[in-house]
Amino acid sequence: MSTIHNIAINGPVWRLSSGEAMRLPRESRARWLRLRSGRLWVTADRHPNGGNSDLLDDCWLGAGDTLRLEAGESAVAEAWPSASFEVLEAAPMR
Repeated sequence: MSTIHNIAINGPVWRLSSGEAMRLPRESRARWLRLRSGRLWVTADRHPNGGNSDLLDDCWLGAGDTLRLEAGESAVAEAWPSASFEVLEAAPMR
């Protein structure tokens, strides 16, 4: 099994203020949310085609925490009260 460190490329740092939310749409590759500071409330849609409320997963992330989103999953992240985070992606297959 691979780790984030050897299959991820760094992305930009996103910043959300109190009450701001950001949608992370479905992607064809796995991604990781890595929280740098603050707290995030994340609702991940674990159903690859969407539309099934039984597969929604709510969780809190604190500074240093990481959450994996599989290929085909989407999420909404909301700052509580503020947060900065990175979205890391799996390297493309060659």
